[in-house]
Amino acid sequence: MKIRSLLLAALAAVFVSSPALAQDITRFIDANGKSVVVTPTNPLPTTGSGGGTAADPRVAQGSTTAGQTGTLTQGAVVTGDQTYTIGTTQPFNITPTGRLKVGLSSSSNIVPAANPSTTLTADLTACLYRAPVTWTAGFTGALQCDAGGNVTVVGKGGSTIVTGQVTVGTTATLIVAQRAGRQKVGVTVTTATQCAFGPVGVTLTTGWPLAAVAYVADSWDTSAALYGICAAAGTTVGYREQL
Repeated sequence: MKIRSLLLAALAAVFVSSPALAQDITRFIDANGKSVVVTPTNPLPTTGSGGGTAADPRVAQGSTTAGQTGTLTQGAVVTGDQTYTIGTTQPFNITPTGRLKVGLSSSSNIVPAANPSTTLTADLTACLYRAPVTWTAGFTGALQCDAGGNVTVVGKGGSTIVTGQVTVGTTATLIVAQRAGRQKVGVTVTTATQCAFGPVGVTLTTGWPLAAVAYVADSWDTSAALYGICAAAGTTVGYREQL
């Protein structure tokens, strides 16, 4: 027992007095994931405020990127869907253009019910749920959506309506001239006379026909000039422009 105690004491003395052995006992993992030996010239990292260095890669939110170092989250570049086994660690999938691939669960408003696929891979477009906002021309803004996730679409209605009547005969007659900013133009034939409408030079066989029924009407979303022609001279055609 005395000899064993002397041997243990001698070994302890060697570890304490040998700098080479003592330095090799303590290691730490640096920012690159490597095991680094602690030496007088390579001490343990401090627990300071970070700064994005190899010794302390922590950085504050909103800090300047230039000069910072650290590990990056990586992904695998793929061109198609990948099949993984549950319980295994796998990389994120990235398209050749650098976009992260995301699988969406199949539902009636994402994938048609007849589609056999259970996921849909696509680039996602986010919408913003908030009170109506006013955008500045030339800036890129987010789509607006309601509480149910539906994109908000505001129909643009005209603020001015212009009406009038034109007597149309058996030759092409101008109903309304071209007008920039006009959203819609409608016409109605006041008598049971066959008429047709279209561009300059329109005829009964080339124009958009209206049945020979009194007050039959139609409309078009156009700012172009509209002409009309009827089977009988002196036919009254009413028009309505929405500006």
